[in-house]
Amino acid sequence: MSETGQTWRREFKAHPAEARRVREWVGIRLDHPDAAQVANELFVSVIATGTETVEVTLSTSGSRTRVTAAGSVELSLLQSHGPGFTIVSRLSVTSGVNTDGRGLWAHLDTDREDGAVTDEYLMAYKALYDHALKCRACPENCAEGAALRQAVREAR
Repeated sequence: MSETGQTWRREFKAHPAEARRVREWVGIRLDHPDAAQVANELFVSVIATGTETVEVTLSTSGSRTRVTAAGSVELSLLQSHGPGFTIVSRLSVTSGVNTDGRGLWAHLDTDREDGAVTDEYLMAYKALYDHALKCRACPENCAEGAALRQAVREAR
């Protein structure tokens, strides 16, 4: 028996103020409790490339949902695997970079119950994110960044 689903696609201006509209648009269409947050993190990572617009695509099939955000500029390592990607990978079943390197995707599953994020994890993640935005040595040559990343791993 095949599963049915739906797909929605919308283009947003690549501006931080649009992130709220992305979360609202996703929240209206998807019933998954983490979908809006995941879409937000994907969107923010893609706008950091300098692209002018970001296309967000939502696809459902049975209990599975795929969220994709893609722009016109290839993502750097920080944008594709930076602090926002930590949240995405924690909230999703699987996630990755589009084959052309210009977007990110995440698979969510409504049957998954182990995706809860603790307050301790969110606090550790926020500290790492704030530090990474200010530190030019991160992630390779920074002891403080390494300690913060370890705190995030331990908080999982």
